[in-house]
Formats: sequence, C-alpha cells, structure tokens
Amino acid sequence: MVQWTENSIIQKMRGLLPGGELLSDDCGVLPVESRQKIVVSTDSMQEETHFRLDWHPPHLLARKLLKINLSDVDASGGTPYAFTFNFGLPPHLEETWIDTFLRSLGDCAREHSVKVIGGDTFGSPRGLHLTATVFGYADRYLTRLGIEVGDNIYVDGPLGLSDQGLSALRAGERWDLESTSSALLQHLDPKVNIGLGVALAKIPQVHVCMDVSDGLSKDLGILAEMNQKTIRLVRSFSDSELHGGEDYLRLFASSLSLEELSQRFPFPFQQIAQVEPLQGSFLVDSLGSKVENYTFNHFQK
Repeated sequence: MVQWTENSIIQKMRGLLPGGELLSDDCGVLPVESRQKIVVSTDSMQEETHFRLDWHPPHLLARKLLKINLSDVDASGGTPYAFTFNFGLPPHLEETWIDTFLRSLGDCAREHSVKVIGGDTFGSPRGLHLTATVFGYADRYLTRLGIEVGDNIYVDGPLGLSDQGLSALRAGERWDLESTSSALLQHLDPKVNIGLGVALAKIPQVHVCMDVSDGLSKDLGILAEMNQKTIRLVRSFSDSELHGGEDYLRLFASSLSLEELSQRFPFPFQQIAQVEPLQGSFLVDSLGSKVENYTFNHFQK
C-alpha cells in the first residue's frame, strides 16, 4: 500500500499541470474585465458511481473530468480560463496511475488553454473521488431561460453514443490503443465542440443554450418547464438518444433555420424539436403524446 502525503501529491501537480508552479497559496486569482461576467461550473466523479477503474484508463478519465466542466462553461457562452481540482485518493492507487492521470490532465488543460489555480487533496477510503471547477469569462451569458414559440431546437452532433459505449463496457468490451468504437470513446473521452457556445452567444437569434449531459428527455423537460412552453420532438428517437446521458452536445434554441446555421458553422447540426405554446405536457413526441423521463437518477434506490 502506497503512503501518500498531501505535499507529495501537490508536488506532482506543480510539475505536471499548467499553472501548477503557483500552487503555493490558499487562494487562486482570477483577473476580471469590467464588462465581462465570470462563468463557473463544477462536477464531481465518484468511483463506482460515475466510472470504474477497470474500464476507464487514467489518461481518458482525466480528460473526461476536465472536458465535462469545459462543456458547461462553453455552453453558457463562456471562454474557459482556469480550473481547480480536488483529488480524493484511495490507498490502492499506484504511483504510475496517478502520474498518468495528472500528465493527461495537464495535456488536456494546455489543449484548451486553461491553468490550475487551486484545489484540494485528501484520502478517500471509499474509492477515487474527483472534482473539477472551471472558471471562464463571457460577454453574453446564455441561460436556459428565453426560448420563444416557433424556435427550433438543435444539437451539434449525434445523440446516444455515450450510452451505447456504456452498454458495451457493461457487456465486457474494453478500450485499448486499437479500439475503433466511436461509442466507446465518446463515453470514455467525450468529444466536445469547445468554442461553439461562445460563437452561438454572439448570434442574437440564439435564445438559450445548454449541454446535453443528463439525457435528452430530462434536459428538454426541464427546459420546457422553466420556460412554461411545450417542446415537441420532430422525429422518433431510440432509448439511447432519448434517455442516455453524457452526450455533452450543445443543445440550443434559435429562430434560425437549419440551412442558415449550416452556412455559418461546419458542424453536423440536427433539429430535434420545436417550441410551441404550453398545451398540457411540457415534452411531447411528434404525435403529441407525453414523453416520460427515464434517465439516470442518483437518488433512486
């Protein structure tokens, strides 16, 4: 059993994470432009709840941790700038695993031009615990409020891939360097179009934006209820597309047509729904029947 100290882990972070050389104070500092807003997102991942170490390689787990937080900031119209990282270590982790994880976290941070400005390390006897909090800046902050009747609702890629990858893992498939499964990789290291949210925020005809992380049926249902509108799906969806989570796509409402969007951006947008006046149910299928939410619930026994 490896005996870690808080200082030994921080020393590793100083050498492997961008900005790590400044991890010597109790607080980090964010410079603020007078007319910009600070955008903040945090997500935690717990072993055996969000991932399993036997199917999630450390270098991919590190990338996923950071990217799911970058996704939230971007979907709000923010440009990521810095992050904090909490590292709860169980006693069974080997030093090579920790080094690989931190090195990949640093590489991903450099890829997206963010630096670490603080965090925490602690012992976690019930399994590996990870938390990242990402800070960004926004000129126009996109929220979930503001959809209008007649808006089209779009996503910027295929739905359901991550859920298909999770099913493959549960069936015994594992990732290796020769893996070609896009579903498997989308679950372990999600592709996120960072920067698209910032670009969408510059378009007045884009009224709301969020990322699809909890599952389409849940996210659309919440969006409809918050705005007191009915959202009607425009086609049929598989269970993975509708109820699977962790797609991390930009989901946004706009009065622009699909053709107009495609002329502006090189992404495979697809229209998934349309906004109507509230008529009974918040989320309905193309025939008008209520769509139930069968997504994952952390608190359901």
